[in-house]
Amino acid sequence: MTFSRRFLATSSLAIAGGLTLGALAAQADTVSLDKGITVSGGGSTFVSNFVDQCRADLKTELGANVAYQGIGSGAGRSGFIAGTLDFGGSDVAFTSAELPTVKNKFVYIAFAAGGIAVTYKLPGVTDLKFTAPTLAKIFAGSILKWNDDAIAKENPGASLPGEVIRVVVRSDSSGTSNVFSDYLSSAGKGGWTKGAQSTFPVPAGNGIAQKGSDGVTNYLAGDQGNYGITYAESSFATERKLAGGLFSICRRLTRRTSARPSPRLRSTTTARCFSTSTPLPPRPTRSRRRRI
Repeated sequence: MTFSRRFLATSSLAIAGGLTLGALAAQADTVSLDKGITVSGGGSTFVSNFVDQCRADLKTELGANVAYQGIGSGAGRSGFIAGTLDFGGSDVAFTSAELPTVKNKFVYIAFAAGGIAVTYKLPGVTDLKFTAPTLAKIFAGSILKWNDDAIAKENPGASLPGEVIRVVVRSDSSGTSNVFSDYLSSAGKGGWTKGAQSTFPVPAGNGIAQKGSDGVTNYLAGDQGNYGITYAESSFATERKLAGGLFSICRRLTRRTSARPSPRLRSTTTARCFSTSTPLPPRPTRSRRRRI
């Protein structure tokens, strides 16, 4: 089996909000994916769990060795440009500043989709909902405490403590951060004014930065994560049994933009309609046999 040796994997292209898509970018040179050959890649932590399963399947079915490091989308793009990675994972395409430095011809090929979950850790509370403007203000650092009037209004009857919200964000250049901050900018109704950012701005005073999707969710899952909130690909939240939910931006499904409880795979499937300028491939058509 052969495939292109130089390609870029991106897990979102021009996505609005909680859906990310995966893509590959390739040049003409090929390499045999035979036993004994190791193909190295790295980048997006968003797709790490998915890629790990694919790697295991390739090893079982073909005896192929594929290495992948979850080092963040920015590092994945940089590694691809530098030639230190055979393939790089990124949740966003090359920036206008990066494109001139890409020496090899390539194309993007979509390969994966997933949802971003907003997760939190609040002792005794597991069923909170947040509108997009409230989330935007929390992650911008303008809402500082859990019992803020905006949160209380959206969660009547919830026992909200007066503790400071620990906002846990990515420290590395991240496509997940880019997609999430773009969502906050477009749906936050002025609560987020910093636009799409691959390097997420750390809120002054109550912000904490951790590397990778596993870094932010591991922090939240530990004792130090009490009263914290973060964002990550939904499987990381599910694995660590964190409260929260996929943030909903598809107004064709609902007029209310909010994060709902329990990030589930079924919710991610529903999130397909979030894609605006990069639609998912059409479903294959089934041929029907005519009875004679």
